[in-house]
Amino acid sequence: MKTIFLILSLLLFKVAVIAQEDTTIVQPVVDSLTVKYDTLPNTTLPQDTLPSPKPLYNKYGDLLNDDPAYNKKSSWIVPTLRVLSANIFNYAIDKYLFKFDWVSSGPKDWKNNFKLGPEWDVDGFGTNFFAHPYAGSIYFNAARSNGYSYFGSIPFAIQGSLTWEYLAENTRPSWNDLINTPVSGAFLGEVFYRLSSNILDDRATGANRFWRELLAGIINPTRALNRLTQGRMGRVTSKEIYQKEPVNVTLSSGIHKVNDKLGNDNKFATGQTNFILNTQIDYGDPFETRHRKPFDLFRLRVEFSYGEDRHLIDHINGYGILAGRNIKENRLLGGIFQHFDYWHNNIFEVASLGFGGGLIAKIPVTKKSNIYSTLHLGVVPLAGNNTQYGPVP
Repeated sequence: MKTIFLILSLLLFKVAVIAQEDTTIVQPVVDSLTVKYDTLPNTTLPQDTLPSPKPLYNKYGDLLNDDPAYNKKSSWIVPTLRVLSANIFNYAIDKYLFKFDWVSSGPKDWKNNFKLGPEWDVDGFGTNFFAHPYAGSIYFNAARSNGYSYFGSIPFAIQGSLTWEYLAENTRPSWNDLINTPVSGAFLGEVFYRLSSNILDDRATGANRFWRELLAGIINPTRALNRLTQGRMGRVTSKEIYQKEPVNVTLSSGIHKVNDKLGNDNKFATGQTNFILNTQIDYGDPFETRHRKPFDLFRLRVEFSYGEDRHLIDHINGYGILAGRNIKENRLLGGIFQHFDYWHNNIFEVASLGFGGGLIAKIPVTKKSNIYSTLHLGVVPLAGNNTQYGPVP
């Protein structure tokens, strides 16, 4: 293992979401392990400081943008220092606690890295395609939670990757890490930011506020640190100040068993047995006619596995919209999407990042039922697999 973020991610990576009704203005209340809903006593939309004449609210009554009066954009120095401090902290743990032999010893290694330049590395599959993107999400949220936009936060993820690759390791910088860390890190980072926004409510107090801050902090620890140091964890406002979107969560579970191949035959129920829990999160309404910002709409699937396979996370995959519009009202959305795929189980290990066009359609069947379908065509600039896995000829 090449970075402590892989260890941290196994402890911290957990998805919690809040669903919202579409008929009244609702605010979710997290109570222990259950989710409740409170209907506000009136449906009058609050006055706020967002600029006009742009629409302030979606059709569910929630803000279309974070209120800038309470989410001010900080100087670029703040996220820059946050990124550097994260790398210094990680470097110290890797060097002095774990004593990894790949940690840089100082100027001599720096000079060698700058002289020789990047190469394609052969680090562990989980390190390259999960730990580095997770690290990128931390760099990304150092800026995103300080008032920067999706695209405005990406340069800080690039900064974090460059400084780590050139200054923290005694091996040559890695092309795959320099690409995967900021690009896939932006994907995960924006997902974490959006989900934590759906949980946070600065109007809440007491136990309700505590559970909200805790769950949001588990999902997005970088944002939690910023909120703690900037006094936002204890701030109480009189109105909602974060963008929220409707969220649908689908849970499924079961047993995954792979047959062993004995000679030319596959023997049923002879392979490893694993318990699986699959979570699918659908964020945003694809059929609401509105201006689209990056990740106003996304889908994320995460499958956890426990058993003989010993892989806690079986796979993570999903897509988020970067730009798009409704081609047909309440029926068809077209757009440009970013994709993230990571599969790590006892059958194969493969991952990729991609970009491309896509269509999301809704076809009415009856008054109360519809068929939903998606079609994506993407370009994959980076992908990889573990050659120890896969079919044997």
